Amino acid sequence: MQVDQAKGRGTRRAPDEVTVAPGLEPVYHALREQPIFGDLPDGVLASAVNRGELTIRRYWRDDLVTDAATLAAEGPRVHLVRTGQLAAAVFPAGLLAEERRDAAGVTEEEKRQKIRARGPLIRLAEKNLATFGEGELYNSTALAAVDHELGGDRLACYAVAPSDVIVADAQWLGELAVAFPRFGSRLRRALDALSLRLRSVSGAKQEVLDFFVRHGLSVATTMRVRQVDRCIECKECERACEERYGHKRLEIHGPRLGMLDFVYACRTCTDQRCVSPCHYDSIKFDADRGEVVINEASCTGCGACAEACPYGSIEMVNLFDPKEQLFRVRLEGKYALGHGEGAGRALPALEIASKCDHCAAFSDQACVSRCPTGALIEITPAELFRDDGALASAGARAGFEHTMIRSVGEIHPTAPFEKGLGIVDGAAARVSRRRVSPLLMWGLGLAGFFGALVEIVLRLRAPTWSLEYAWHRMEGLEPGIARLKVGYNPGSDLAVVLGISGVVLLVIGMLYPMRKRWRWLARIGSSAAWFDLHIAGGVLGPLYVTLHSSLKLDNWVSIAFWSMILVLLSGIIGRYLYTQVPELLHGGELEEVDLGRALLAWRGQYPDAVGWLEQEAWHYRARLRAAAARGGVVYALGWMIADDFARPARWLRRRALLVHAGAPPPVRRELRRLVGRVLLLERRRALVPRVHGMLFQWKKVHVLFTFAMMAVTVVHIVVALTYSM
Repeated sequence: MQVDQAKGRGTRRAPDEVTVAPGLEPVYHALREQPIFGDLPDGVLASAVNRGELTIRRYWRDDLVTDAATLAAEGPRVHLVRTGQLAAAVFPAGLLAEERRDAAGVTEEEKRQKIRARGPLIRLAEKNLATFGEGELYNSTALAAVDHELGGDRLACYAVAPSDVIVADAQWLGELAVAFPRFGSRLRRALDALSLRLRSVSGAKQEVLDFFVRHGLSVATTMRVRQVDRCIECKECERACEERYGHKRLEIHGPRLGMLDFVYACRTCTDQRCVSPCHYDSIKFDADRGEVVINEASCTGCGACAEACPYGSIEMVNLFDPKEQLFRVRLEGKYALGHGEGAGRALPALEIASKCDHCAAFSDQACVSRCPTGALIEITPAELFRDDGALASAGARAGFEHTMIRSVGEIHPTAPFEKGLGIVDGAAARVSRRRVSPLLMWGLGLAGFFGALVEIVLRLRAPTWSLEYAWHRMEGLEPGIARLKVGYNPGSDLAVVLGISGVVLLVIGMLYPMRKRWRWLARIGSSAAWFDLHIAGGVLGPLYVTLHSSLKLDNWVSIAFWSMILVLLSGIIGRYLYTQVPELLHGGELEEVDLGRALLAWRGQYPDAVGWLEQEAWHYRARLRAAAARGGVVYALGWMIADDFARPARWLRRRALLVHAGAPPPVRRELRRLVGRVLLLERRRALVPRVHGMLFQWKKVHVLFTFAMMAVTVVHIVVALTYSM
């Protein structure tokens, strides 16, 4: 074979002229299909395969790919992920040595099916630092340098999911890049792309990445997320699931990062680690549905699938537990509890595995459809985390022919966790569509209110322009007499109509809590629609009643009006608490990480200035803890108000300290901003939980006021009808 090294071109032999050692032909052909090796002559590639300088290795989940031991045994290697996913992480001292001892003598089949007693490596890691997906590569020498800084044998690259990895001798690869400039350019682009991504993942982004890997979201195909700033903790999602399946298959309050709660539910992992341990073929991956499903008619209740799932998404349901009667009735109804000859199991089952299958047999997802506020959504990891894996895969398929342009700020964005998503439906969700239209109610209600308001104003200020005057004139009354008949008071016909309309709107608003007992209401509209109607009726009803009262509130009848106002205010306050308190509690967690890193960066240049600011933060934190431990909600609110009045004095003292420290004006402004945010986040973390405790009691207050209002309203109506007869 002739090779023109100056131009990086070679004259390829025909495939049948390439000599590959017996048994290595599949490896050679697989490497030949990799676009990044497209410029290498067949002979060069075959020779590398024969000498072991270029191999393909299969790693099962939780296998160690690169650590101190492999580097010492093999020397520097470059790893290119062909399929699957790897992660680099820092582990507790001694754990990697235990992993190597446990892996000794384990067969490939045992690795494929084994259930780890210690749990997956994603959880055992102190911090997951990076991920490597299809088409991405890394140099083991670079990882070794980081491992040396950590004290040795603490950093490793491991398989998050079953992966095929191309392993190349680093020295040989470097020589090849020199000999074939075009291949060298491809290799450089791949390394530059990865280096840029790794440099961009720091601070809060690093926390997002660790969460992404630690909780198995990097190998999930879908995930259910609860937006805590929209959730009202009604748990309608759990009840809807239980009503459909007899046993709830999800649970809120799962792993949480900032404003998002990743609900305990199946995420349909790419490697489906729950399938292989089952010896009865009762749990399978349905490729047509893209979902892992359990055959309840053949499940023996052995629990292997539940034990294999590291995320608690599969639960074993005791068929003889009285609390699981609905679950048993459902299975009996579908003849899934049979046993013996001709049945799916030989002996009666004591337990049956249950997991979320995303309502694969239904047109909608019960939990998402029932959520009244749109807080529960189904989305894909790529929609939320955007770890750049898709772009890396696209670059690999193109052989890194061109430089990949990417926005560093979009890699593992932190904004969704700090501010919330603000969306109602995820791309993956299937939601029952609404039949009733809250927008129609809002439109007609507001149109009627403003129409009545204009008519009332005209009757009182310009009677001859009112509709009542026009009606009297159509009846044949003289202008003077018609004008005398125009007026407005709480007993007039228009006022009565407005009062009745207001009561009807309030009753419509009360149908939202009643739909839990009157299930036929669900056929008219979804929970979200009824909740919107609840809000519309709760706002429009008082508006109509206000016009009905004509603001004559100086007698006992006004008790009904003021009870209605209490209900409205309690609803507004409760809704405000449910939207604002979660953001105050959780929205600043990731921001706090970035603030700490920013202050640390300034400490090297202005140690005195940053030192004084850190002392101020420490003393402020101490006062906060004392205040939080001392009193209840009222005390916490009072402390916050007094603290707000003290902020200008703290600002002036801080400014004087920074001037004395010799920091230039731009630096002083930035340091003041940083420490101001730090103190604000500290205050939220210490005092807002006091208000958060009141959050869960507020619904009781709102419901109590509502019943009181309806009782007084009924008395008012009865008395009014009595006097009118």
